[in-house]
Formats: sequence, C-alpha cells, structure tokens
Amino acid sequence: MSRHRIGVYLLSMVLFMAFMASGCASPQSGAPTSGPDPTGGQAGGDFAQASARRTNVSVRTGSGEAVLAPPDTAQLFPGDGVRVNPGGYAILRFSDFLTVEIFRSGDLVVQELSQNGDSALVAFGQSGGAFLNQMDPAGERVQRRLSVETDFATVTATGTRFWVVRESTTPLEWVMAVEAGESDLVVQAGDVEAELVAGTGRWMTAEGEPGPLVTYDADAVAEWAQMLRDGQPVAEIGDLLWPHADVVADTAGLRTLSAPGASFDMAGVAVILEAGGAETSYALADCNADGIQDIQIHNGAVHLDFRPLLNRVRAVDVTLVNRAATLAPDALTLFNPSGEPLAYAVSVVERIGDQILSVRSRMDQDEEPFHYADVRLADGCFLGFSLTPPVDDTQPGPPRPAVDALVCAVISPFLNLRAGPGTIYAPPVQTLTAGAVLNPLGRSADGGWLWVNVAGSGVQGWVSAAPGFVTCTGDTTGLRVQDGPPTPTGVPTLVPTLVPTLVPTPVPALVPTRHWNAPGLLSPADGQRFAATESVTLAWQTPSLLSRTPSSGRGMGLARLWSRLLGQASGLAEDESYRVTIDFSPQPGVVWQDVHWVKETQLTVPGYLNGLSADHRFVWRVGVEQADENGIQTAVGMISPDRVFFWDAPLSPIATPTPTFVVTATATPSSTPTPTTTVTPSSTATPTMTPLPTLTPTSTPTDTATVTPSPPPRSTATPTATATSTPTLIPVP
Repeated sequence: MSRHRIGVYLLSMVLFMAFMASGCASPQSGAPTSGPDPTGGQAGGDFAQASARRTNVSVRTGSGEAVLAPPDTAQLFPGDGVRVNPGGYAILRFSDFLTVEIFRSGDLVVQELSQNGDSALVAFGQSGGAFLNQMDPAGERVQRRLSVETDFATVTATGTRFWVVRESTTPLEWVMAVEAGESDLVVQAGDVEAELVAGTGRWMTAEGEPGPLVTYDADAVAEWAQMLRDGQPVAEIGDLLWPHADVVADTAGLRTLSAPGASFDMAGVAVILEAGGAETSYALADCNADGIQDIQIHNGAVHLDFRPLLNRVRAVDVTLVNRAATLAPDALTLFNPSGEPLAYAVSVVERIGDQILSVRSRMDQDEEPFHYADVRLADGCFLGFSLTPPVDDTQPGPPRPAVDALVCAVISPFLNLRAGPGTIYAPPVQTLTAGAVLNPLGRSADGGWLWVNVAGSGVQGWVSAAPGFVTCTGDTTGLRVQDGPPTPTGVPTLVPTLVPTLVPTPVPALVPTRHWNAPGLLSPADGQRFAATESVTLAWQTPSLLSRTPSSGRGMGLARLWSRLLGQASGLAEDESYRVTIDFSPQPGVVWQDVHWVKETQLTVPGYLNGLSADHRFVWRVGVEQADENGIQTAVGMISPDRVFFWDAPLSPIATPTPTFVVTATATPSSTPTPTTTVTPSSTATPTMTPLPTLTPTSTPTDTATVTPSPPPRSTATPTATATSTPTLIPVP
C-alpha cells in the first residue's frame, strides 16, 4: 500500500473516531434538551433528569439560571437546582429509584447522587413550596435511602412516598406520609426524632421539635394534589389537615389555681398564668355572680397555647370582666405558629356585666392562624374563651361568649330590693332605679321573685319577677329554688312613749344633686343613611339644668349660688358624664346595646358596629349619669328622644354575633307614675317618721314619663301610737 493511501486511511480513522466520540458525549450540566425526555423518564449515573410540565420552571447550574420550558428537560448534578414559581410544575427523576414532583414556589437543590449495585443514596435540599417524593420499590438486596434537608427539619426515608409542604402564608412546614411502614420515614427537628406512618403528618416551625402526630384524610389530600397538578388554586395544607377548632371553655372546672408558670388544661388548651412581679396576683373569685369561680387577675396575664388541640384556630373570643378605668391595648394578643405577635384588630362586644374580646383570621385574605394568645389585665377577671369555626372560607364565625350571661335589668322607674321574696319583708334593703343591672342567683318556688346580686355594688336581695319590673336575657325558670329568710312575724306591738320632735339630721348643703333636661340631639338627622366607607359621628347639645336638690332641707338659693360659684351650671361636673346608648338588631327580635360614657358632646360610632345590624339600622339616645365613689353610674336627668341612622355594611360583611346574651334595659313607658299607698298595720308596724318626696310627672315628647323629685320638706311629723298611712311613689313590690 502506498504511503498516500496509508495517510488517507489513518486520517479517515481519526475523523471517524472523533465523530463517534462526539455522538456519545453527555450534554453539558443543566443544558436544556429540546423535545420529550430523551431518557424515557429515567436518569442514571450521577445526574438527575428535570422536566418542565408547565411554565415558570427554571434550572440553576454553575453557569447561572435558565428557563426550562415544557417539554424541555435538563440534567442536574450535585450542586445544581430546579426552581418552580407559584404556577409552575416540574418533575425530577433519578434512575428508577426516585421521582419528585415540585409545585407552588418549590426550590430543590441536588446535594448528593450515588448508586452502585446494592445501594443508592440521594440527598436534596427542599425549600418552600410542595414536594411529593416517591421512592420506587427495590429488591431485598438493594438499600435505598433519601435524605431531605427542609427549611426546619431533616427527613430520612427508605422505600416510601411522602410530602414536604411549606405553607405559603404561615411559618408552618408539614411532612406527610402517603405510603410508609414502620421506620420507613423519620423526621428530625430540634434534636428530636419522630416517625410517621401512612396517613399521618407532623408540622414544624423554625424553633422546637416536630409537632404531634396528625391523622389526615387521604382522599382529601389526593384531591388537593391533583388540583396542584392541574394548576388550580388550593387551600393551605394546614386548613385541610386540621379541622377548625370549635371549643367553648369556662373556668367551672377549676377547684384550685396552679402556680404561675405551671400549665393546666382548659378544654384541651394549655393555660399558664404569667409569673409576674410583686404586684401580680391571681385568685379564684365569682366575678360576675353566675356561681362559677373565675380567675381574678391583678397586673397579670393568662397565656393560652392552642397547639395541643390539633385544630386550626382562626377565631378567638375571650370573655372577661374589666375593672380598670380603661381596657389596655394589649388586653388580647394573638401569636402565629412561630410565636410572633399578629397585629390583627380586636373588636369588643359590650355585654351587661362582662365583655367579649374578639379576633378573626380570614382565610380569603391569606391571614395567619393562631397558635397562642395572651390575655393581660391590670384589674379584672378571666371568665373563659371560645374558638369558633368559620361559616365558610370567606366568612368568619360570629363572636361567641364563653359563659351564658343570664342577667336582668330593672325597667320600672323604681324597684324595691327586699330581704326576702315578698312585700312583707319591709323596709326595703335598697331602692333600685331603671337600668340597674342584676345578676340572678336563684328564684322563689313559685317563680314570682328573683334572688339577685346588684352588679357593681355586690348587694344581694330579692326583687319581683312580675312583668313590668325587670327584663332578663334568658329563661329564669332554670335558676335554683332559693328559700328566703324567716318572715318577719312576732314583731312586738308598738308601745307609745314620749313623743319626740323630729329634727332632721344636719348634712352639708354645699354639694347639690343636680337634675338635667334631656340633651338636644344635633346630628345625624333622624333617618340619615351612611355609606360603608363613611364614619358616623353623633352630636348633641349641652342640656340645661332641670333642678338642683341640696342635700339638706334648706332652700334652693344657697345651692344655686354654690353651683354657679363651682361653675357647674354651664357644664357637667367631674363625676357626671353623658351616657350614649346605641341599639341594633343582629337578627329580627333581638336587640343589642353598645354603651359609651363620654364628657364631650359628640361620639364617633365605633367601626366594629358596622355590619353587626341585620337591617343596617341603629337607634341612639343620650342622657346624663353620675358616678359614685365606686364608679356605679346613676341617671341624673331626662333621656333624649330616640334617633335613627342607617349604616351600610361593608362588602365583606362582619358575621352576625350569636344573640343569646345581651339584655336591652328599655324602660316600660307609663303615662304617669301612680302613687301607691302602703298602709302599715297599727299592731305591728314601725311608724314612718319622714315624709317621702313627692314626684311630679313632667310632660315630655317621648313615651317615657320622666319624674322630677322635689326637695324633701322639713319634717315636723310626730309619731303616735297608731301608725299613719304614708303615701309613697315607690312602686310595690
């Protein structure tokens, strides 16, 4: 063979070998390959094959990040990664060993890929999003292991199928076993290891060990997964795995209080009293006279841990009694699963005798659920809490009290509080006025009398349950039957003695009791309507004085002069304030009241009322009240006529509270108070020594008669052996 032919032959062989070598070379790491998966869905050796199933998928390699558009694929080596944006969907495969589906902002990093004849090891970092990891079955001699580093835990799996899901709106991460036997799936967080088997899951946060085992509905999770594959919007996985909490708990089960810092249980919720300083104290006390020992708090806090419930908590209502001058802004604070405080609005539902503090987390607004709550009071009582499920995905449940507030209110102008159930118990312990709040403790056997505790003062006694005297929030027939004290029999016959001249006890005459005319309402106009976005401000005129009654029997001149010197004739005294009452109906036949005491002649209606009225109608009125040294308010004037305004509800209506616990203390109108003459038998009665004041009805444009007490005259009554009938305007009973 000639040298020329040999040269051509050698050159041809070199070119042929170079061509064959180029055809057998693997693609560059991460370089997308057009068309269907060239490996037929499998990858082997030391790389994994990523394929895009929808847009919004990218791969990261040492040379940067590149978009991976469907149906392109890319080979990933250790150190490479694949990212899926919110609407994306990708699949990663490694040999016949492992398939990973990646959804919903998931970010996967390949850490290790190794496989030989009898073992295979894969290590990934999986952050955010949702990952379905499936390890295919292997022969008995092949050991396969997958290790996944998540945001909060390390997952080790052998021959199983499981989810790693990070919630998008909360700091919660879930690991859920779809197929797993004993020891097949282990999660480690906070140096604590925990196993999972098929149909169970555990949650983790940035701090702490794995959460308790949760059993889930496999069909519901499978449906949720298919919606992810189809690109449909899905709920947070926690809302699917956890049922919504539905708990009402009061303190009835507490016999003793645990020491501050120690945990005790209330309906599955872990409760801890905060260990404070020297001024912090806790005690059991019946704060609302309902027969239940409440937690009395002085400069302290109650910590609620909802995690043991294994429920999703999105609505918290705390029922409390606040005795401080104002309710602190941090009276109720909610925390997310990582223990971070949430700045969600707290609404206040005022009830007779207590308050409900209410906070809601809305699923449709991507708000976080609650894992903890703090109730902080300077001076008050913790009565209990309720956790209320939502009506649906867009509407939270209404506020719900922890205790049934069976309370009553006086609706007659005056009502006697007696020592026993009957008019025979005389004289009265106390005379109550319209609007006085009563906590019923029991009833007489015939139901005609109620044994009550007067809210604010703590005085106990009996009042008539006959119509027209009191109104109650619920059925009083369920109250326990209470026996009264022995009837006043065997009173000695009155024996005449020396006839003394009655001399009034001197009292200071320089502290006048004033009586006001009704404030004149200015705005809004009667029947005015406001849009949901508008604020509503109520305004009224400073009323004029109707009368001044000095506390001695001396004339009015000195009291009037003293009032002018004090400047009281032109405005409210320090212990006087305007009571603004706003009525509304959350549903037909039920009336709630929102009451405010202010010094100014205007009030901006609280925003939490917007949406609570079923017909958007609000009725308001204003009167003047005076507070005693204990803070108990008493009416000292006429109440204005009612006015109505309409306030359109927001587009996302506030849920209507459950109407079971608010009393409407509306006075029963009467045209003229009728004096009732009480005749005391001469054989047993004690003579009345001081004539009672005569009440003169004053005509007003309302249906409610208003009475103006005149000054009591100087008494010159002389007792005789026979008691004289003394007319009184205090209705019997």
